[in-house]
Order: sequence, then C-alpha cells, then structure tokens
Amino acid sequence: MLRRAMILLGSVLGCLGAWASGVAGSEAKIVPAAVVCAGDASFAERLAAGEIRRYVSLRTGRLLPVVDRLETASGGLIVVGSKSNKLVRTVLEPRPGANDRSAVSVQDLGPEQYLLADSLWKDRPILVVAGGDPIGTLYGAYRLAEHLGVRFYLHGDVIPDQKTPLALPGIHELRKFRGHHT
Repeated sequence: MLRRAMILLGSVLGCLGAWASGVAGSEAKIVPAAVVCAGDASFAERLAAGEIRRYVSLRTGRLLPVVDRLETASGGLIVVGSKSNKLVRTVLEPRPGANDRSAVSVQDLGPEQYLLADSLWKDRPILVVAGGDPIGTLYGAYRLAEHLGVRFYLHGDVIPDQKTPLALPGIHELRKFRGHHT
C-alpha cells in the first residue's frame, strides 16, 4: 500500500514539474548584454551591480560588462539603482500607450524595499533592479540571483553546477519587506 502511494505521489509530482517547466518556459525572456549602474551610484548600488554580474557569470558562463550609460551597450539591459537614481527613473517613466507593468512607480518604495520589473526602453528589453534605498537595491540583486537558481545558506552560497542559457525570465516582483516579520 505504501509503495502504491509513493508511486502515485511520484507521478503527480512529475506531472506538476513538467507543467511548471512549461509555464516557466512560456514567459518573456530578456537576454541581457550589459549591467547598467550609474557612475555616481553609491557603494551598495555598485556592489549590487557587481553581484548581479558575478551570479549571471557563474550561472551562464558569460561575464557581462558593467556600464554607466544606457546607450553604451546594445541589446537587453539589467538596470541597477535606487529610486533616486536617474537611470532608474528614466527607464521606468510612464510612457503613453505603455502597459501597466512598464509604468511602475518606484517612488513608493521605502527603505530596504525593492522592485524587480521587466520593461521596454526604446524598444529594448530591460530588467530593472530598483530599491527604495541602496540597501534595498542590494536586496533586489540577491533576489534576482535566487531567480537564477542561486541559494543562500549559513554555510555559503549554493550555485547549481549545470550552466543555464543567458536568458532571464520576465519578472515583476515588489517586495515590501525583507526577512521574517510577525
């Protein structure tokens, strides 16, 4: 009886896994060519850009350049900064005819809060990692690493051995708090 239950459970989980991978595969993909962080960014914002670069490299085998202007690199971009950052405000400013997801206002983010949002800027796919403050931006960078499959434990980071293609899923995630709050 127990063996049958285990076989049934395994079958159900296998079907759910196949369905979930099909759903995840249908999301819009962003193929980044560079990480963008303003030249006058704070230490935590520059660290966030560097950590995104590092984890993307560890997961895909491709080291993205970190640039300080949106126009520098061609292709998709990962834009990193806090809500006061001019680059972040530029790429997320509301545009006539744009969908609601690309017109996200980061001005409501508080300290240590972050937003991960995919959008288009001048017909280029972008992923914005924005924080209510520089520490929130850093939290957003580590959340993006989790979307890439990286896990963080007390004994250290766990990075899957298998490389993944350089294509980030479309993400829209607003985190109002970090950690466990009761």
